[in-house]
Amino acid sequence: MIDKKLSNKNFIHMTMEGSLFFLGLAFIGESTVLPIFVDAYTGSMQLLGLFITLLAVSKLLPRLLFGPFVSKTKDMARFLHITLLISRPLPLLMIPVLLFSKNPLFIFSSFLILYCAFWSINGISSVAWSDIFGRTISGNRRGQLHGLQQFIGGITSFFCSYIIKLILDNNHINNNLRYTLIFAMGGIILLCSALTIVPVRDVPRKISEAKVSVVNYFVILPSFLNKNSNYKYMNFIQAISKFGDLLLPFIIVLTKNILGFNAYQVSTLIVFQVLGTAIGGILLGNISHKFGNRNVILIVEIVGLTLSSITLFCIIFKSIPLTFPLMCLVCILVGAKGCGWLGYTNYLLDVVGEQNRIEYIILNSVILCPLAIASYFAGLVIEKLGFTPLVVLAVIIGITTTILSTKLRVIKHTSRALIK
Repeated sequence: MIDKKLSNKNFIHMTMEGSLFFLGLAFIGESTVLPIFVDAYTGSMQLLGLFITLLAVSKLLPRLLFGPFVSKTKDMARFLHITLLISRPLPLLMIPVLLFSKNPLFIFSSFLILYCAFWSINGISSVAWSDIFGRTISGNRRGQLHGLQQFIGGITSFFCSYIIKLILDNNHINNNLRYTLIFAMGGIILLCSALTIVPVRDVPRKISEAKVSVVNYFVILPSFLNKNSNYKYMNFIQAISKFGDLLLPFIIVLTKNILGFNAYQVSTLIVFQVLGTAIGGILLGNISHKFGNRNVILIVEIVGLTLSSITLFCIIFKSIPLTFPLMCLVCILVGAKGCGWLGYTNYLLDVVGEQNRIEYIILNSVILCPLAIASYFAGLVIEKLGFTPLVVLAVIIGITTTILSTKLRVIKHTSRALIK
């Protein structure tokens, strides 16, 4: 049973936290600003692929290593507050690096370390966030909360993307000052997002007194896969879908290097991608709320197929005048596809029980973690063979996951009773 007053309070503050988090990410987005940043300081697709790989590992590996101990935390809310307050301001540490260093490799390496640390701690805190979220927010409101986060964060990000565009288009400032301004604004907003989570509270829960053996924990963990067929099939689709997502961080650079877009056009595409995040957030949130998370997953995979197909068309017929408007549409779809986690996360919460929720969340990370290295090889393939093989792979993956998603079971939201 969920305390209604606590549920409403957490709903408001978690919505605010998520909205500010997504707004902050607009300034350090891994498929918008950061590919341009890495390209500006290294000019290497292989290093961009390595960056995305290390980023993916940073999101998943700490969750695997420390996740088993999170369930033993007595005050889950306090643990969440502390970890977010540590991780969210980390982008601000790039300010002295950019102001006092002129070495491109040192700047790139510093940001890589800080950004991976940011996502590593955030990965641990996300386990606590999801656990509190699943325990205090009823099933029929989860999609609504995520949708509001994405919509509010997306709309505000859309306006801020014009600020980013103005900074990137300004030829009177150098790259160091350009990214100092961008990372400073992002870091301040992310710090504010951490502050808004402080009022969030958890409900009393039973904590197992048994000691955690990490080896035994991970030996037993795979058995949960066969205990839940819906969860198993969802993970199968999500794992395949990740190979299609390899294309997303390279889209912006592709338009510059293959389609020949100028700096003004490239910065404009960032605006459209942020707009796509806003549109995708509110639409997918409402679909989750009204029609269930299975339909969110299906639509997200159709979006992935559509954007990769249009990109392939633009590569083949890059001389036609419609290339730029078509890629604007692609960037909107990339932003919407980035909201796909909403469907998978909430479907997971729909099909697993409260008792082993953390185990299922960690097992999901175990399944996805080995796929993180694929981004490095994607960058390597681009340097050796060009962008086309990656785009073709994304089209094939899109067809496959769209077909598989139609077989997912529709799960009706279950709203546990509220107590006043």
